[in-house]
Amino acid sequence: MTAQTSTDSGASAGIDLAQFYQVFFEEAAENLAQFEQLVVTLDLHDPDDETLNAIFRCAHSIKGGAATFGFADLAALTHIMETLLDKLRRHETLPTRSMVDTLLSAGDALQAMLQRRQAGDTEAVDVAALQAALVSFAQDEAAPALAAAGKPVKTAAPGMRELEVIAGPLAHPSLAADLVELFAEIAGAGQLTVTDALADQDPLSVRFKLSTTSSDGDLLDLCGFHVPREQIRIAPWPGADSDVAASAAELPATPAPPPAEESYGIFSGAPGAPGAPATPGSMDATAATPQGAAAASADPKKPARRTTATAETTIRVAVDKVDQLINLMGELVITQAMLSQRAVGLDAASRHQLMGGLADLERTTRDLQDS
Repeated sequence: MTAQTSTDSGASAGIDLAQFYQVFFEEAAENLAQFEQLVVTLDLHDPDDETLNAIFRCAHSIKGGAATFGFADLAALTHIMETLLDKLRRHETLPTRSMVDTLLSAGDALQAMLQRRQAGDTEAVDVAALQAALVSFAQDEAAPALAAAGKPVKTAAPGMRELEVIAGPLAHPSLAADLVELFAEIAGAGQLTVTDALADQDPLSVRFKLSTTSSDGDLLDLCGFHVPREQIRIAPWPGADSDVAASAAELPATPAPPPAEESYGIFSGAPGAPGAPATPGSMDATAATPQGAAAASADPKKPARRTTATAETTIRVAVDKVDQLINLMGELVITQAMLSQRAVGLDAASRHQLMGGLADLERTTRDLQDS
């Protein structure tokens, strides 16, 4: 197996992460297979919370692993998929046949990316049309039909905003260029350019100008590939058009921590786990949003979802905690693989004892991944 990508974190620690790529490829293949099976069997008329959460978890796991190993193309596509899947599992939008077809096509594209990475092929997979369709679905628009030839589909960009983005203090100056490159690679993310620093700006931070239709939450997630969310400040661009500035001003200038009750549904919605019915508080919160109110009024005769599980069967976890858990899970897998490789040089008795402990570690890791 050959691979062309290395990560700064691996280099700084003196560890070549390329030796652990196969672990990621195998995990990603398993997640993709489960993703396809769940999407194909999704009930469009009455989507099950457990299934929606499981689909989201598959995409989120692939994105986390891809970001860990520096596979920007995989991470970028799964990030856009994740945005749509998050709206689905929160019942902010309803699944359609064309949406399902697009998600399955995105799964095929991810499979092609994985195969090329494994073969050491540096040629990029053209996913511009897929990205445009996914973004359109996530914005509750009529998604453009994917051209048979796979040509990029141009969509309107409503709500264009001019923003000031300040990132820092940065650990490495090159991270600024990495952010610009990342936005250039992702269709619909916006145009990011480095601009003059403010007089009172931290010398280790960088100021950008961004033209985008994306929400602040999506922008923070995207920047988070290279810079921690808490080091990103987003505000309306000074002197921007009044309408644009007004729309941008509706969003907080600095990222606020997610509500404590916000949940990714990973524990209660995992395959094989009890169902995760919405609590009264979460139902009220959904109905308070324009999307939730529209969905509720669109089909008043639809019976309420059955809630057979008690409150004790669900666990609500903050978004940042789930991200941390997934990142730690990836590090645990890498550590297990690294220890297994280094055990080869030990004498027979020591190696036997160490391999027994590694077997227990691997079993625990698998149980944690499947829970």
